[in-house]
Amino acid sequence: VTLGTNLAVTANNKDVVYNAEEHSISAAANIADSTLWYGTTSDGSFSTTKQLKDEVGKYDIWVKASHPKYISSPAVKAELEITKRAITVKPQDEQKFYDGTLLKPTTSAVINGSIATKDVIDKQTFKGSITNPGITTSSITALTLKRAVEGKDVTDNYKITKDFGSLQIATAGSLLLKVDGN
Repeated sequence: VTLGTNLAVTANNKDVVYNAEEHSISAAANIADSTLWYGTTSDGSFSTTKQLKDEVGKYDIWVKASHPKYISSPAVKAELEITKRAITVKPQDEQKFYDGTLLKPTTSAVINGSIATKDVIDKQTFKGSITNPGITTSSITALTLKRAVEGKDVTDNYKITKDFGSLQIATAGSLLLKVDGN
């Protein structure tokens, strides 16, 4: 029995912004009913399990095809690139009437972009406080994000820009102003 020699595979690069989901490249063989094999090097071990990635990075994924009536195809490479997700965060604006106690930020708000649906803000620290009537700014000094279910730190998958929040204490009988952070 002579095996065919024209079995080939094509693989397409894929670029995606981080979203906490698994991604891979797309590939196809030119002969129906072929089996696709995936690997991380051209001459390493291959498996029929598709290479899936969910973290920021550039990944070389090698693919080859086999078929019982053909000589296996050469391996071809495609690149999967997952880029950082951009978000802008700031301390939540806080306001109250004067009561002699300290007012400081307690939570943050995402004001541009969004956090991937599987991720949450884990830890955050703030700078800024006010006790007497007036308005001042507050800032985020540290922020980490994690995968909600697994608890894995995913901060490095984000490009985080920090903006300022406002803290306002008004005297009794005055109006509290809504301060726009822009």
